[in-house]
Amino acid sequence: MRNTFIIICLLLFNSNLFSQEFKLPEIFPSSPTAAELGKFGAYPVNLSTGLPQIEIPLYTIQSGDLSIPITLKYHASGIKVNQMSSWVGLGWSLDTGGLISLEVRDTPDELEPTPYSIPNISNLQSFITQNPYSFQHPDILNITKNSWVKDAYHINLPTVNGTFFLDSDTSGEVLAKFPPDEYKVYRNASLNVNNDYYYKIVDKTGIEYYFKNIEDSQLNKTNSGDGGDYHVYNTKYKSAWLLNKIIDPKGNVIEYNYGNAYSFTQYGQSHSQSYSYTNSSDGNYSATIQPWKISPSSATTFTNKPMEVLFPNGRIRFILNSNSQFDGFDGGSGKFLEKIIVEKGSATYGYNELKTIHFAYTTTGAPNYYTSSGTNKYRFKLDHVYETAGPSIEKDIARFEYSTTQLPESRSYAIDYFGYYNGKNNTNLIQKRDISYNNSMYSTQIQQIGLADRSINIDKMKAGILTKVIYPTKGYTQFEYEPNSFYGKNIFLKDESVKETLDIIGTGNGSKNPKTMICMDDCGIQYESLNFTTNENMSIAITGSMVCNNCSPSNSKYAYSTIYVVNNGQLKYSFTGYTNSLNEQILVSPGSVTITLEVYGSVVEAHLQVAYWKTLGNLPDENVQGFGLRIKNITNYNDDNQFVGQKNYEYTLPNSTNSSGKLINNDSKYDRFSSSEYFSYTSCLSPSIYSNTNTYTYSSSSKSGFENNSITYEYVTELQKDNLGGTNGKTVHQFTTEADDIVDTNTHTIILSNGSKRGNLLKKEVYSDAEKLLLIEENFYSDKSTKLNSRADFKAFKYSDSNINNNNPCAPPPFRLDNSIELVESNLQLAWYKKDKTEVTEYFYDEIGNLIEELKTTSNYIYNSQNQEISESTITNSKNEIIKNSYKYAHDLNDLRLINDNRIAIPLETTKINGSQIINNQKNVYTDYGNLYLPNEIYIKKGGLVNLDSAIDRNFVYDNYDTKGNIIQYHSENTAPVAIIWGYKQQYPVAKIENASYADAIALISQTILDNPTNDSALKTELNKIRTGLPTAMVTTYTYDPLIGVTSVTDPKGYTIYYKYDAFNRLEYVKDAEGNILSKNEYNYKQ
Repeated sequence: MRNTFIIICLLLFNSNLFSQEFKLPEIFPSSPTAAELGKFGAYPVNLSTGLPQIEIPLYTIQSGDLSIPITLKYHASGIKVNQMSSWVGLGWSLDTGGLISLEVRDTPDELEPTPYSIPNISNLQSFITQNPYSFQHPDILNITKNSWVKDAYHINLPTVNGTFFLDSDTSGEVLAKFPPDEYKVYRNASLNVNNDYYYKIVDKTGIEYYFKNIEDSQLNKTNSGDGGDYHVYNTKYKSAWLLNKIIDPKGNVIEYNYGNAYSFTQYGQSHSQSYSYTNSSDGNYSATIQPWKISPSSATTFTNKPMEVLFPNGRIRFILNSNSQFDGFDGGSGKFLEKIIVEKGSATYGYNELKTIHFAYTTTGAPNYYTSSGTNKYRFKLDHVYETAGPSIEKDIARFEYSTTQLPESRSYAIDYFGYYNGKNNTNLIQKRDISYNNSMYSTQIQQIGLADRSINIDKMKAGILTKVIYPTKGYTQFEYEPNSFYGKNIFLKDESVKETLDIIGTGNGSKNPKTMICMDDCGIQYESLNFTTNENMSIAITGSMVCNNCSPSNSKYAYSTIYVVNNGQLKYSFTGYTNSLNEQILVSPGSVTITLEVYGSVVEAHLQVAYWKTLGNLPDENVQGFGLRIKNITNYNDDNQFVGQKNYEYTLPNSTNSSGKLINNDSKYDRFSSSEYFSYTSCLSPSIYSNTNTYTYSSSSKSGFENNSITYEYVTELQKDNLGGTNGKTVHQFTTEADDIVDTNTHTIILSNGSKRGNLLKKEVYSDAEKLLLIEENFYSDKSTKLNSRADFKAFKYSDSNINNNNPCAPPPFRLDNSIELVESNLQLAWYKKDKTEVTEYFYDEIGNLIEELKTTSNYIYNSQNQEISESTITNSKNEIIKNSYKYAHDLNDLRLINDNRIAIPLETTKINGSQIINNQKNVYTDYGNLYLPNEIYIKKGGLVNLDSAIDRNFVYDNYDTKGNIIQYHSENTAPVAIIWGYKQQYPVAKIENASYADAIALISQTILDNPTNDSALKTELNKIRTGLPTAMVTTYTYDPLIGVTSVTDPKGYTIYYKYDAFNRLEYVKDAEGNILSKNEYNYKQ
C-alpha cells in the first residue's frame, strides 16, 4: 500500500519516467467491467518469517488521490492461551487506516521523572570508585530505581512504516527514526490543548496524518508473590495514538471520529521459586528453598474504536454490539463489531445506506474465565462475513473454519515456553529442573524445583488457528501449519540437569594383584566412562555407593573401586575405597570433562549417579522447534471440491534437513534464572553481627521477552504441487538474517531492532518442473552512511546490595559497589540499508533440455542522500550495452516549497542515456496556484538536455486547477486547450471539452446542479448547455452514481452508453441509447 500511494502521486504529477512521450494522467473513467467473482488462494507469504498474509478486503475509501482500504487481517502465528479476542474475533484485526502504538521498553517513559536526561556516566563511575560501600546513598538509589531506556513508538500507516524515539519532552520535529527515513514526525507538547493534535506525520509525498485521540493502558499487579491481596498501581500511561485525519497535498481529506469507548483486560501471571543461604558472623548457617509463588498481573486498555469515517460523498459507520457470553470487553460486557455501514451523501443533504457488512461470531473453546458471580465468559471467533443490500438481499464475503483442537481456559498452566497450548497437566508454570542445593554448610544435594513441563506439543499448539477460508463461489483455501524452528543448541535445555549412571559389578580375583599379572583381558578390571564439555564453570554432583560384599583379607586384598574426574586433561578429583554413601561436589572449569569409574574384584561393586548441567557448550546442534507456527502449505479447491493447486514451503538449508531458521536475538538466552546477594550488619559495636545472604530465583517468564516469535529464515523453498503430489516447479529464496543489536546485559533490556536488515531477498533461483534452472536473481545491499540515526539509552542494574552507607564500615561486605552495580550505556546507530546491485541471469534450453543461451542483466543503484530514492540506475545487458536513468528531486533543484511540504520523493527531472548518448530529458516545473503547489509546465527534449527558456522544449502545460487540485484546463504546445468540468463536489469529472476554454464552458452551467444533481437526467440536461453553447467544441459528458461508478458516457456526437449496477454495486448490464442490452453479467454463486 505504501508504494501504491507514491505511484499514484507520480502518475498524477509526472510523466512515465522511462517514456519519450508525455502522457496525461488518467482522469476520466474507463468503461466499467464485470466484478470479479473472487480470486481465491492468492495469499502472499512473508517467506522470511513463514507467515501467510491472510487479508479480506471489505471496502476502499476514496478522497481524491487518497485511497484507504478497510481490511480484515489474520495473524497466523498461533493463538496463545491467554490471548484475548479483539473486537473482530480471536486472531483477527481490522485495519481502518493506521495508528501509532507504544512499545514499553523497561518502564513507560511517561512514568519516569527524567526519561530524557541521562545521568553523567563518568561522574557516576567516579563516585562509585571513591565511595565503594555507599550502597544507600540517594544517588545510587535513584539510578537503580529509574530507567532511561527509551520507549519505541511504532508507526503503521498506508505510506509510512517505522519507529521513532523521543529525546525530549518539547514540541517540534522528532529526529530519532528507525530505520532512517525522510518521513517527518512532529510532536505537540501542549497535549491536545485547543483541540490540537498530539502527533503529525508527513510522508515523502506530502501526505499528512494527524493523531488526536489516545489509548491508555494501566498495569495491575500484586505485591504478594503467593497470590495474596490484589493491588492496582497508579501506572496509567498513554499506549497508542489514533488516526484522526489524513490530508493530501491537494487538500483532500479523510476524517475519523471516535465514540465507541470501552476497556478490555489482558490477564497474565508469573510464577517463581527461590532458594537462599545465609552465613552469619556468629557461625550460624541457614539454607532454604521457598515454596513457589504466583504473581498475577493484568493490563487494562482504555481505548476508542472508530465511530465513523467521513470522506467526500459518503461515510462509514461502525456499529458495536455486546453479548454477555463474550470475553473481556468493558469489564466483561463483550463489545464487538457487529456491522459496518457504508453510506453515500453528506451531512448537509443527508446520507443513504449503500451497503452493510455484517460480522457473525460464535464462542470458542473452554470458558475463558469466570466472573465473581459464576458467569461463564468465552472467547469469540469470527465465523462469517457477509454483505446486505436492503432487508432481504445477502451475499457472502467469506466464511472461516478453525482447528478443532479446543483452547483451555485463558489462565490455564498447560502452556509451552512461548505461551501456546501444550496439553500438559501442569500445576504451576516453572519448568521443572534439578538444582545443586547447599542444604547445610558442609553438605550439598540435588533437588528439583518447578513442577511444569513447558515443552511444545505440535498438535496442541495449533488450537484455535484458522484452517480454512470459504469464498462466495464455495471454492476454498486450506492452511496447514507447523512449528517454527532453528538449527543450533537447544536453549530450552540449558540449566537442566543431566543424570547418568555408572554401574559396575566387579570381576576378577581380588586376591591377586592385576598390575603384576599377565592377562589377555585386563585380568578382570572393568571401566566405564562419561564424557562431555562445558562452556562455563560447573559443579558436578557424584552420589551413590562403592561397596565390598563379603570381603575378607584374602579375597579383597587387591580389589578396589576408583572414580576419576579429569578436566581439560588434568586430574581434578579421585576417590578410591568402599563407602555406602558417596556424596561429592566437584567444580570443573570450561572445557572437556571425563569421569571414569574403574572396578576390580568380584566382591566389589559400584553404583554411581553423576549429575551435571546441560549448558550450551555440552549440547549437540539440532533442529529446535518453538516460537509459534509457520505456514507449511496452502491448498486451493474449487466449488466442486476439486483440487486446484497447492504451494508447499520448506525452511531447510540447501541439500540438508537442518532448519535455516535464525534467532533474531542471537545472544538471547532462555534465561529464567536470576541471583542477588545481600549483606547486612547491626552496628560497629564489638562484637558486630553481620550476615551475607545469597538468593537464587527461577521464574516462569524469561527476562528478555524471549517468548515472542523470534525466528527469521535464511533459505525458503516454495514448491508448486499438482493433485498427485508432483512438483510443477520450485523457487529457492535466500534472505538476509541480521540479528538485533543487543547491549550485553543480564536482562537484554537495551535492544535495537534490525528489522529493516532482515528478510531482504539475497538470491532467488527458479526451477522448472524438470528441475531445470530457469533464472537466478542476486541482490547486494549495504549501509549508507550518508544518513545515520542514533538513540541514547542508560540503565543501572544492581545485583548485590547492603544496608551500608559508609566508606569505611567495620564489617565490609564481600562485594563493592563497582562489582554490584552494572552501568549500561548505549548510543545505538542505524544507517540506511539499501540495495546496491541486482544481477539477473536467465537460462534457455532447446526442446530436448540442452542449455543453449544465458542472458545476464546487471542493475546498479545510487541513492539520493536526502530522500533515499534512486538518483541513478544503470542497466547493463549481456551485450554490454548500458542504459542509465537519472533522477533529480526537490533538494537537488532547491525547490523550497516542495522541501517544506516534505514532497521530496517526486522526480522533477529525469534523464535517460544509452551509452554516452542522451535519449531524452524531462523537467517538471511547479507553480503556486493559491494554496496549492502543483505541476505547471512539462519540458521534454529528445537527444539532449532541456532548455527552460525554449518554447520548443515545452511539451505540455497545466493551465489551471480547481481548489481541490483537479486539472480544469490543459494544452499541449501549439494545440487548442482542453477544459475539464468537475461535479459531485469536485470528486468526479463530468465533462471534457476539447477546443474551448474552461472559462467559456463554466460560464454556461450551474456548479450547484453539478455538485448536487437530483438525478442523471438533470445533470445531463445541464451539461447539454455546453454542447449547444460551444458548437465548435468536442464535448464528452459523464454521469455517476457516487461511490459506485459511472452510469453514462455521452460522446461528442451525442451518442450515450448506459451502465446499470445490481444491489451489490456490481456492473449488471450495458445498454445503448435505444435501450438495447450490449452486454450482461450474471453473478450466480453456488448455494
